[in-house]
Amino acid sequence: MVLSQELPIELTNKNDGQGRHWVGSHRDRNKFEKVIRNLGLIRQPFEFPVEIVVTRLLGPRQRLWDVDSVFRGNWKQIQDSLVACGWLKDDSPKFLKDIRQKQVKDGRDKPAILIEVFKWQ
Repeated sequence: MVLSQELPIELTNKNDGQGRHWVGSHRDRNKFEKVIRNLGLIRQPFEFPVEIVVTRLLGPRQRLWDVDSVFRGNWKQIQDSLVACGWLKDDSPKFLKDIRQKQVKDGRDKPAILIEVFKWQ
């Protein structure tokens, strides 16, 4: 593992739909980028391909989703904000080889996500 960082961002599944207009997605991406910048988590991009494990850390009264729901919501906006903050050169297959997901219900007060980055082998 080359990086492990918890972020106070809630992963949503957009069960009510993404909508047809890009403004909401753009607003979300900017919001996530601001959170990352305010935490001082700007960095230089990795010079090698990586894989990412995203863990959804559940808050109170949240329940586990079906595994096919984890990446259908706001993950793309979070991923784009990581690129904007220098975590990756870009999110093309050249630099981001794989993304895996997990979910953990651990009794925390607020939902969050854990991002773990591994050098691609």
